[in-house]
Amino acid sequence: MSTDGEPVVVVVATRRGREEMLLGRALPSIFRQVDVRPRALVVVDDDATGTSPLGAAIVALARRQGWQGREVAVVPNRRTRGFSGTGAWNTGAGEARGRLPLGGWLAFLDDDDAWRETYLARCVAAAREGNAALVVSGLLRVGAEVEPQLAPVGLTAATFFETNPGIQSSNLFIALDLFESVGGFDESLPSTTDRDLLIRVFDHLERRPRPVARVEEYLVEHHAHAGPRVTTDARAKHLGLDRFYARYGARMDAATLGRSLARAERLFGYRADRC
Repeated sequence: MSTDGEPVVVVVATRRGREEMLLGRALPSIFRQVDVRPRALVVVDDDATGTSPLGAAIVALARRQGWQGREVAVVPNRRTRGFSGTGAWNTGAGEARGRLPLGGWLAFLDDDDAWRETYLARCVAAAREGNAALVVSGLLRVGAEVEPQLAPVGLTAATFFETNPGIQSSNLFIALDLFESVGGFDESLPSTTDRDLLIRVFDHLERRPRPVARVEEYLVEHHAHAGPRVTTDARAKHLGLDRFYARYGARMDAATLGRSLARAERLFGYRADRC
């Protein structure tokens, strides 16, 4: 049985040059969700200064996909531009606040990723069953090959010092009040934004414990394509890592810091002598 009006707002951040992935992959995967009806979809255009030129195309697609009667808001980023979309994500969360006056959950999706059709239904069920403030599902990393990653277990803030064990924006389903309590995404970071947010989330949950739920299914497709991404922008990646290690390096023991820096150098060409 379908459920209407669940206290969930879906937030997508996008920018110029990514229209094909947004309209052809990410949004259709939202419109195909079954057994759950979110309050709204909020798409934040990181490049728009006023009315987004994407607005009409997105609303038309929503109507063709059967989203009549559900709110679709396409808004400009009113905060920091660029910087891995952090200002756009936070703008979207602010828009969600007005649509979730009694609280609820945010479901983020990158504009180049996709959800399987039961993603939202499984996350809502897990959140309700476990009274969870955070729900993490497994994902499929789609590149030259498809790499399955189960939802990680035993998470703490320290888990994210060395690497990200498999939580991207696209499989982040989080209570609005928890997201707001930790200040949302850090708009001073041009990279490492997911790791930074989750460190602050788990620091908060250590002080004020609330359940974290896992969905042991691969319900998110994370596309590691060859087009422009933060991961492929060396300058942005290195600046973000500089700030990440300045903030968290002192909390790492020598072995963890060494492994973390070795990984950053191997994957991103980051020089250890920068931090």
